Amino acid sequence: MRRLTTLFVLRQRAILTLGKSFFREALRVLKPGGRLVLSDTIFIPRAEDAQVRAQQDANYVRGAQEYEQAPLQAGFAQAKFTDVTEQCWSGFTTHIEKYLEDGLRSGKLAQQQYNAIYRWYNRVAEVF
Repeated sequence: MRRLTTLFVLRQRAILTLGKSFFREALRVLKPGGRLVLSDTIFIPRAEDAQVRAQQDANYVRGAQEYEQAPLQAGFAQAKFTDVTEQCWSGFTTHIEKYLEDGLRSGKLAQQQYNAIYRWYNRVAEVF
């Protein structure tokens, strides 16, 4: 089997929920000393959502602290976790607000589309 020296992964947890088993598989395909660079979104779920999720999926990584431990538990020699929420969220909010305003003003977004995206944006903002 050909093994990798670096594995770069951009994940979206809502789509890809491999969680802890992902780290075991990443370790398997990396050469000894290889690196895993991972970018992911960690939402802080409401308490009831977290309880349901935990019951449904033992693989689910339940937040930043557990996320940092998961690679170590899978066998990685070290793990570094960097929270860049503020930097990412700030840029995202600036761009989504401009997108919505420009889209509505130019007619590229109908009022109904604008309202739907705006409602989604507000739900996401509640998490942060």
